[in-house]
Amino acid sequence: KPSAPRLGPSVCARNAGAMVFSCCVARDDKPDEATAAWLRRLSELRVGALQLEDGRALSYHVDGDLGAGLPAVLLLHGMLSSRLLFVPETRPSDCVLVVPDRPGYGGSDAPRPGAGYAQLAADLKALMDALRISRCVVAGHSSGGPCALGVASVLCPARV
Repeated sequence: KPSAPRLGPSVCARNAGAMVFSCCVARDDKPDEATAAWLRRLSELRVGALQLEDGRALSYHVDGDLGAGLPAVLLLHGMLSSRLLFVPETRPSDCVLVVPDRPGYGGSDAPRPGAGYAQLAADLKALMDALRISRCVVAGHSSGGPCALGVASVLCPARV
């Protein structure tokens, strides 16, 4: 008798080189090929959480070798998303991706009441300091775009 289908994580679409996470049917509690590839890719990331000065946690991952002298690219996700939006199918060879969960999303604690772009910039500066990143490119997707502009306006020209 075949087992009943179950819903599980799977990659069912690709968008701009990133794996898009969705649900599909898998059988026998064995991941399908796309899910297995996704899980392998996740295991290659350096995942951490930075304790910020005010006690909040900022979750992040680094994809690539920060010691290789490649440019760092700080990526900010949009609403209802997380850092997992920015996990390419293969490790980047020409840059290092630094991807935080924005405050209040994923593994990051909620922002303080009334926090704005200046606080987000301070949080990301603390992450850059902790990872020893002197300068980076900042980009955002969807509502992460205005966040990236706000962060760049605060940290430019010294860090961005």
